[in-house]
Amino acid sequence: MFKVDNEDFHTAGLVGKLGYISWDSDLFNKRIYSLSDVKIEPNLCLDTVIQDINDHFEFIEADLVITRVKQSDVAKINLLERLGFGFVELSYRPFKSLNNSEKVSIPKFSFRLVGKDEISLIAERSLGVFHHGRYHQDPRSDNALADERYKNWLLNAVEHENQSVLICELDGKSLAFFVIEDNGNKDCFLSLVAIFPEYQGKGLATPVWKGLFNYLELKGYSHFSTSISSHNDAVFNLYVKLGFKFPEPEMTLHKWVN
Repeated sequence: MFKVDNEDFHTAGLVGKLGYISWDSDLFNKRIYSLSDVKIEPNLCLDTVIQDINDHFEFIEADLVITRVKQSDVAKINLLERLGFGFVELSYRPFKSLNNSEKVSIPKFSFRLVGKDEISLIAERSLGVFHHGRYHQDPRSDNALADERYKNWLLNAVEHENQSVLICELDGKSLAFFVIEDNGNKDCFLSLVAIFPEYQGKGLATPVWKGLFNYLELKGYSHFSTSISSHNDAVFNLYVKLGFKFPEPEMTLHKWVN
């Protein structure tokens, strides 16, 4: 579901890797590609690059091409904008180290892994939880399908050996979930995180996260990372409060071909 097979892409002064994103393409009924590892060569001819890129994207029948570039690479961003790519978001990958000093006692909270027999219910409850992803922010994308994408994400996670879905419960009721990808070396990535709407705004986010810190450390992890869109300012501020570190973000840009 998450794998993208990349092929080298080369035009007059610009090189990169172009990959077909099958699971997004199937969901949105559009041919969606990713452009990665973009490099500008000294012999770049803008008019030729524009023509070559448009011709190639038409040839492969692309509807949407997505790329991400470090925000400090202004020259590359400016070029991509001139090639028809438009800003969608800044994508952050905050990380945190775990240590004993942050242990807290929260007797009402419990954490457990979700099995295949109940993941469908959690996935259905996730519909409408997410509003800040790149497809939600793109006015040409269908928001209902963008919601469905996160539902499929959860359903898919329990099928992967290195992924699991963890739920946080309060008084026997599930109030939050986390998709955990084990990277090895005592490190994991939280690819999807949410508190269900009925529990939002009740002051639970901070204790839930601190309870998660305890859980991850007990499972042998020493550090972890997650992702967040710049549009999600409430969670951004929460992560700052919780002591996450923020490396340089990447700018997400979309180019609609058709």
